[in-house]
Amino acid sequence: MSEKGRRIRWALKETSARRAALRCCVFRQKIDVSRLSQEKKGCLERLFLEKKWFRNAVIASEARYAFDYKTKTVKVKKREAFEEREITVLSSHMRQSLIEEIQDNIKALSVLKIGSPFS
Repeated sequence: MSEKGRRIRWALKETSARRAALRCCVFRQKIDVSRLSQEKKGCLERLFLEKKWFRNAVIASEARYAFDYKTKTVKVKKREAFEEREITVLSSHMRQSLIEEIQDNIKALSVLKIGSPFS
């Protein structure tokens, strides 16, 4: 084996050993709204609105497992009619996470329904 191959193997083993000691954790943070600028408050409000719109669009879609996260607009029901709303703040990574969360929720509900004595 060449010297370069040995160095690569050694680096991979070292990385694997280092990662074995790591621990996965999630942090929850609170936001002190009184310290935010008006621009950041507006951005946060828009983010939560777009999340709601996107989530409802995925749930209302017939292709929940093939929903395109790259879409820039979603249809929102406003009283009796639907109107197009543009997604500007919600990133594609957030959209992907929302789709995965919805799919997981659907699977969990299905398992609960199958296992319940009332089905």
